[in-house]
Amino acid sequence: MIKVETKKRRQRFIRRLLAVLVILALALGLGYAAYQNQQQENAEKIAQQRAQKKQEIKKLYRESKMSAAKKKYLKPFLYTQDPDKVISIIKHYKDYPTDIIKYASKDTDRFEYLYQYPKRKGKSYTKPLKKSEVNSDHVVSLIQWDTRWGYQTYGEAAMARTGCAPTSLSMVLSYLKQDRSLTPAELDRFSEANNEYVDGAGTSWDLFPKAAEYYGVNCTSVSLDADSIRSELEAGHPIIMSVKAGIFTSVGHFIVLSGINKDGTVKICDPNSKKNTKKSWKMDTLLSQGVMAYSFSNQ
Repeated sequence: MIKVETKKRRQRFIRRLLAVLVILALALGLGYAAYQNQQQENAEKIAQQRAQKKQEIKKLYRESKMSAAKKKYLKPFLYTQDPDKVISIIKHYKDYPTDIIKYASKDTDRFEYLYQYPKRKGKSYTKPLKKSEVNSDHVVSLIQWDTRWGYQTYGEAAMARTGCAPTSLSMVLSYLKQDRSLTPAELDRFSEANNEYVDGAGTSWDLFPKAAEYYGVNCTSVSLDADSIRSELEAGHPIIMSVKAGIFTSVGHFIVLSGINKDGTVKICDPNSKKNTKKSWKMDTLLSQGVMAYSFSNQ
């Protein structure tokens, strides 16, 4: 009799357990369905908002009284960037000089620099680099049109447009000295204080050995041949190379050669282009653009 009662209790327990499992399964199914529906509704809402913003941009752009030139240069950003920021630029187009919009239009990565221009133009930068921007293992890429220092004046214009030399020097010196205070803005000030920016010509090559001596590193002129460049890079000596108008810019420019890959291609840090920095470059291509090169190392 006891065995029969025990068996019945076990069967009741199993039935109840199965019932609970069925209820849980139904609840989970309904919950997942509700979640999917909510996700679908959210996606549709976002798509609708984007469509509305796109129509707003289209209407504002079409009806704007900005010049034809400004419209031409702003066009690449219309539907590729934060719509609220695009709308703000269109509404306040008078605050954006044509040449600044033109400059930004050459590389859509410069959009944030363009957007912040009215509030930041002419402002100097005095804070140090981020901890992540100084690495003991390799040169960290910096950009001359960074919104931190890109509005600071250097020579005839803002650093965003003229600051390739101090930005390149900042990358090299902050790496060798492991010093976060050696920002592009700081090297801008050093160059200006030593009259190394020449109006109409740009930064003098003399800036590099002069800065190296002041900050306590070695600076050596390097022949523009593959063996010399490779030897310096394999020794861990970053190189600042002056390049002519061509692949990198339509005017003279400075870039950093920061290392050699296993396949023999060269790692670079282009202060004017994140896209160029992400590429690996054939030695012959770089040498075809080179005008002068200096290698740097600790004393």
